[in-house]
Amino acid sequence: MKGCDEIINRLNQIAGHWYLSSREGPTGIGKTLEDLLGICENNIPGPNGEMLELKAIRDDAKNMITLFTKSPEPRNAIRTLLNKFGYKDKRRGTNRLTLHETLSGKDYTLVSNKYKLKVDYRTDNFSNANKTVIVDNNNTVYAYWMRETLRKSFENKMRRVLLVKAKSRRLGNRECLCYHEGLVMKDFSFEKFLKLIMDGTVKIDLRMGVS
Repeated sequence: MKGCDEIINRLNQIAGHWYLSSREGPTGIGKTLEDLLGICENNIPGPNGEMLELKAIRDDAKNMITLFTKSPEPRNAIRTLLNKFGYKDKRRGTNRLTLHETLSGKDYTLVSNKYKLKVDYRTDNFSNANKTVIVDNNNTVYAYWMRETLRKSFENKMRRVLLVKAKSRRLGNRECLCYHEGLVMKDFSFEKFLKLIMDGTVKIDLRMGVS
């Protein structure tokens, strides 16, 4: 595993130069940076570098930044959501159910022009523990994350973040990236994170059945 100083030194070496993206699409910027830094791509809990969680964004990006991923509870929550709200993605030419929606704690999201889903904050009736839930407009809960579960994931991935910015341009049918600025951010507040979910600033992105 590379240390923090080694990563910073390597960033200084690649800064200001143009590189062909290692992968097409929104995730290409992160994959290319990981390749340049010699970091193995992974989706397991824990920082990508020593004491750092690496993230990259394009200067003109309008898409969201993924903070961390965590499957909801109970155990069959994903299957329940897919069966109830999933739809067939005609663009992929498959009958496989897909559910790709971005949910907010502020407003309902319309799904398939007939369902409404949002994020809410509840207290568990049995344990009195707080949890973040996915509900419909009839107040039915379909999935949830216990407060302690979210806190552990948040602290594991958001303890210290290195955010790298890049310029983007096309060279024929390929994207080229120029990494030019890095920001180290720390001391994130979990309590403020929960409030940002409820006011719609931080959103929950459902990507179920999408490969």
